[in-house]
Amino acid sequence: VQSLHDYFGCEQKLVLDLLSANVSAENINEYGRFDALKNTVVKEQAQSYFAAVDGKKMPMFRVNNRVDKLLKNFILAGGIDLPKPES
Repeated sequence: VQSLHDYFGCEQKLVLDLLSANVSAENINEYGRFDALKNTVVKEQAQSYFAAVDGKKMPMFRVNNRVDKLLKNFILAGGIDLPKPES
């Protein structure tokens, strides 16, 4: 959860609320909770993170898709270790 906050700027309380709600793929966005979490992502931070991990900059629409996929995987798996970006 701390890594999501550090790398993407996500609000930790929203992440913890979703994790504790035991959501599934079918109800992950019930009450707009997942959208609210995605809206706390700092797009520029996410773009920098993926550029550091992948070694190349990507367009913002791809960043948005990757953030969506990563956050869903994180929540549905109950938390995962994120790759550390190259410094």
